[in-house]
Amino acid sequence: SNGKTIIKEWLFQLMHVEQNMVRSPRSYNSQIGVPLSVFQMNEHHDLAIFEAGISQPGEMKTLKEIIEPTIGILTHMGTAHDEGFHSQEEKIKEKLLLFSDVEVLIVNEDAIKLSQFWNKQSATSQKIITWSTHHAAANLFISKIEKKTHTTFINGVYLEQSIQIRIPFTDDASVENAIYCWLLLLYLGYNQQEIAQRMERLHAITMRLEINEGINRCTIINDSYNSDIQSLSIALDVLNQQNQHVKKTVILSDILQGDKDKNQLYQSVAELLKKKNIHALIGIGEEISQYAHLFEAQHSFYHSTDDFLRQHSFHGFSDEAILLKGARTFTFEKINQRLQQKDHETVMEIDLSALIHNYNFYKKQLRKEVKIMAMVKAFSYGSGSYEVCNTLQFHHADYLAVAYADEGVTLRESGITLPIMVMNTEKHSFESILNYQLEPEIYNFRSLDLLIATCDRLLYNEASNPVKIHIKFDTGMKRLGFLSHEIPQLIHRIRSDK
Repeated sequence: SNGKTIIKEWLFQLMHVEQNMVRSPRSYNSQIGVPLSVFQMNEHHDLAIFEAGISQPGEMKTLKEIIEPTIGILTHMGTAHDEGFHSQEEKIKEKLLLFSDVEVLIVNEDAIKLSQFWNKQSATSQKIITWSTHHAAANLFISKIEKKTHTTFINGVYLEQSIQIRIPFTDDASVENAIYCWLLLLYLGYNQQEIAQRMERLHAITMRLEINEGINRCTIINDSYNSDIQSLSIALDVLNQQNQHVKKTVILSDILQGDKDKNQLYQSVAELLKKKNIHALIGIGEEISQYAHLFEAQHSFYHSTDDFLRQHSFHGFSDEAILLKGARTFTFEKINQRLQQKDHETVMEIDLSALIHNYNFYKKQLRKEVKIMAMVKAFSYGSGSYEVCNTLQFHHADYLAVAYADEGVTLRESGITLPIMVMNTEKHSFESILNYQLEPEIYNFRSLDLLIATCDRLLYNEASNPVKIHIKFDTGMKRLGFLSHEIPQLIHRIRSDK
């Protein structure tokens, strides 16, 4: 199914403020990725969001036993991995194994094959919640979708109430993914006004495809993870966003979509390329080469990736955007290497085992009641913030410290739950500090006043969630910190503002 990673990341963006959440890193949805994802959970988490993907029968049973979900979202049924199943129905049946014991399952009622499949199931006891653009009886009926230049307005009816959201995207995939998120939040009881505000602030998620500088002033979009018509359409949208180039070129492998009629399949591909105004096509594979006559754009075809690498002149690529879209068996990474602009780079390797060795060494020198605060500002001094902090968290470090609030926000959004001190508390940062439960360093009366004013403005409930602060004293460097003669006034202020 398509959209799993986007929906997972957007749900995190939408709910992480009030929920202590854990989620799958990136696209960890395989037989190996799912256990690694679940391993992140601990007793402090309120909600976990994991994605699961399969490529052949028998895989979902294992993933279900690992995840044991209570809420399910079945995203758009794409054609990726169709070749691993005898039929679409077999693939759907395998996917639905994940949701056999969930309390509620969210589906798109417009997915006709899925609806027909569910109608055949007599033993399903789950509560099924649907959304639809065609069926007014759906739990969330989408009555209107209006696309503007950079935003999309989505109108719906839920519990007989007309509601609306606006998202900062216009592509069809983002609209569909946003509706799934919308319906889940409505089901969980979120206030519609709050949902609408958060939907407007959704930001794009970096996916598998990579955009890099290429040879001869080209831009290379590498999406060579799979090759099916749905993901091709999404990748073509990204290609057309590269407005710095007039010419758009697609290097495409055979489309692997099971037993679908090949003539019809490649006719659809040809129509899609025409609709997206693609200037040139390079087809690679025995199958796509047989249907060369269907394509109107400037084209050339090769029977294999190696044939293309041997026979094609790469000097001909110049000042254009190039999409690499191929199934993994075609090893398009070889093409990507040839097309990318060569950079000379230095690699720094961070030994996390050495980091923990050093951490434990110093910890042993201290009394048990002494805590250790790890300074991880500036991306852990270039060592990688999340990787270092996640390792320290796993080994029960006491505290982390960052220079600015946005660094702490990034760590929170990455699943870091350790206490985090913020050293530089700027005026605009206090709202984020409170929302993400960071701990500001207070070093003068101005920073104290700003914190108190922000608490008052947000109606912050200190009784249920006290604000933790760190007070900095000037011990002689004359840079930041309260001076000795200010201490009595500081004590008075803190006591009076409790």
